[in-house]
Amino acid sequence: MAVLLGNALAYEAERRRADALAELDHAKTLFFSNVSHEFRTPLTLLLGPLEELLPKAAAWDAADGERLRTIHRNGLRLLKLVNALLDFARIEAGRTLIRFEATDLAAFTADIAGSFRSAVETAGLRFEVACGPLSRTVAIDRDMWEKIVLNLLSNALKHTLAGGIAVRLTESPEGVALAVSDTGSGIAAEDRERIFDRFHRIASARARTHEGTGIGLALVRELARLHGGDVTLASAVDAGSTFTVSLPWEPDAGRAAEDGQAADLAPTPLRADAFLAEAGRWGKRREDVGPSAPSAPARAAGDGTPARVLIVDDNADMRDYVARLLAPDFAVATAEDGAEALEAVRADKPDLVLSDVMMPRLDGFGLLAALRSDPATRDVPVVLLSARAGEEASVEGLDAGADDYLVKPFSSRELIARVRANLTMARLRREAADAHHDAERMRALGQLTSGVAHDFNNLLMVLRGAVHLVGRRTSEPAIRVVLDQATEAIERGALMTRQLLSFARRQRLEPQPLDINERLSELAAVLGRAFPENIRVELSLGDVPAILVDRAELEAALLNLAVNARDAMPQGGTLRFETGRSTGALIGGEPAPDGLVGIRVIDSGTGMAPDVARRAFEPFFTTKPPGKGTGLGLSQVHGFATQSGGRATVASRPGNGTTITLHLPAAE
Repeated sequence: MAVLLGNALAYEAERRRADALAELDHAKTLFFSNVSHEFRTPLTLLLGPLEELLPKAAAWDAADGERLRTIHRNGLRLLKLVNALLDFARIEAGRTLIRFEATDLAAFTADIAGSFRSAVETAGLRFEVACGPLSRTVAIDRDMWEKIVLNLLSNALKHTLAGGIAVRLTESPEGVALAVSDTGSGIAAEDRERIFDRFHRIASARARTHEGTGIGLALVRELARLHGGDVTLASAVDAGSTFTVSLPWEPDAGRAAEDGQAADLAPTPLRADAFLAEAGRWGKRREDVGPSAPSAPARAAGDGTPARVLIVDDNADMRDYVARLLAPDFAVATAEDGAEALEAVRADKPDLVLSDVMMPRLDGFGLLAALRSDPATRDVPVVLLSARAGEEASVEGLDAGADDYLVKPFSSRELIARVRANLTMARLRREAADAHHDAERMRALGQLTSGVAHDFNNLLMVLRGAVHLVGRRTSEPAIRVVLDQATEAIERGALMTRQLLSFARRQRLEPQPLDINERLSELAAVLGRAFPENIRVELSLGDVPAILVDRAELEAALLNLAVNARDAMPQGGTLRFETGRSTGALIGGEPAPDGLVGIRVIDSGTGMAPDVARRAFEPFFTTKPPGKGTGLGLSQVHGFATQSGGRATVASRPGNGTTITLHLPAAE
C-alpha cells in the first residue's frame, strides 16, 4: 500500500509539474505573439519610408547611402525574426492552416534557390541546383515552402566555409523530397537529436557568424509537418550535412484554410530579401585576405600619435558602424572573430581591443583568456561588447579579465567615452610601471656604484700615498713630470669617485643654512664672465627661505648643470636660474613639494628626446662623443638632491631646451 500510494503521489506531482510547464509554455507563446504583433507596426512604419528613400540614395553622398542601406538591412533582419516568432505562436496555438495551391514544385524551388546564387558565389562557394521536372504538380502553401527553402539555404551558407552547396528535388511513389547538402562543418552525433528543437544552438559549431536565434530549423520541421511531411538530417563532423524535406503527393485536406479564415490564419508573409540581405553581408571570410589594415584617423591624438584600436565582431554591419564611429579619433583595424583577432594582435599589438562576446571559432572570452595568458599581450586593454544585458553578464566579463563591459545597444558618445577612458587608464598604468622600473633600476645602479666607488677609493688612496712618497725622495725633473701627471690622474679618479658616491647617496654631507638667491647671484656673475658672449645668463629669484644643504656639493651640482646647459647651446642662447617657494607653484607652472625650495636651471638649447630624458640621471649615460664626458654630472646632481632630502626632475623636448629642477629642503 505504501508503494502504491507513493507511486500515485509521484504521478500526481509529475502531472501537476507537466501542467505547470504547459501553462508556462503557453504563456511564453502568448507573450511572443503579443510582442511580435507590437513590433510589426513600428517595423512597417520604419521599413516603408526607408524603401521609399532607397531609390533616391543613389544621388546621395556614398557614406549616407551606405548608412541608409545598413538601416534597411537590419530592419529586414528584425522583421524576419518577428515573423518567425509569430509563425511559432500560431503553430503552437493550432491556428495555422495552409492554403494549398497546385504548384510546379521543381520550377518554384529552382526560382527560390536561384535568388540565393549571388550570396553563395560571393562567399566563394560552388552552387548546384538540380530540380528536374516532376511528373505532376504538388499542392503546397507557397509562402511556407519558400520559408523552408530559404531557411535551409541560409543555414547551409552560414556553416559552409569552403566547398559548395547543392539543392536537389527528387520524386518517389510516396511523394517528393527536397535535399539541401553542404560541405560545411557538420554536426556531431550528440547534437543531432536536438538540432530541430526551438532555440537550440550549437555553441562550438564553426560558422561565418555566431548570430542566430535557433528557430530556423525548428520552423522548417513545423512547416514540413503542416504539409503532412517531415525533415531528416544526415551529417558527419567536418564532412557536411544534408537536410531532406519530404512531402506527400496528396496533402491533408483537413489542414486547408477556408476562404473566410485565410486572412487571419495564414502564416506571416515572407520577405525573401531579409534572408538575402543578411546572407549577402557574410561574403568571403577574411581568413583568405587577412585582417583589415588600420584606417587613418581624421585627427590625431593629443601627443600626435593616434591610438590603435582593433574591432572584433562577426557582424559586418556592426564592424562597419563601430569603425565609422572611432575612425575620426583613432587608427582602426577590424577582425571577423577571436581567432583572426588573436593573430592580428600577436603580429602587431594594438593599444586597445574592442571585442564582441559571441563569435565563431574563438569567442570574446576565449580571445580575452588567450591575451591575458601571453606575457606579450597581457597588458592590452580589452573592452567587451555584448547583447547580454544585466549585472551578471557584466560581472562575468569583468571577472574574466576585461577592462570594461559595454551592453548593446549603446550610444556613440558612450562608446567613444569608454574607449578614451580605457586608453587613458592603460597609458597611466604603463607610465606607473615604467616609473617603478626606472626607480628599481636606479636603486640597483646606486648599490652597484656605491660598492665600486668604495673599492676604487681605497685603490686611489694607496696610489696617492705611493706617489707622494716617491715625490719626497726624488728631485729629478723628468720623474717629477711623470709624478705630476700621475697625481692629476688620481685627482680625476677621486672626482669620479665622489660623483659615484654622490649618486649612490653615500658621500658625507655637511648641511648648513644657505641663502640660495645670494649664491645664484654670485654664480651668475662668474658664469657671465666665463661663458661665451653668445650665451646670456638671467636670474629670476623669488622670495624663498634659506635652504639646508652642503655648500660645496650644491655649488658642484649647479656648476654641473650650467656646464651641461652651455654644451647644449653651441650656437648660443639663454641660461636662466629661477627660484620659487614651496607653498605655491614654481615659475613655469611646475608645483614644488611641500617644505622644499625649488631651483630651476633652464636653457634654450637643443633639448632631449623622451627616451634620453628618462635616462638623464643614470651614471655613465651620456650623449656626448667619447672623451667629451663621463656621464656622471647629472647622476651626481640627482644623488646630491636625494641625499639632501629633496629630489631632482628633468623636463625637456627636442628643440625646446631643457629644465632641470632641484627641490631642496628649507632651513628651519
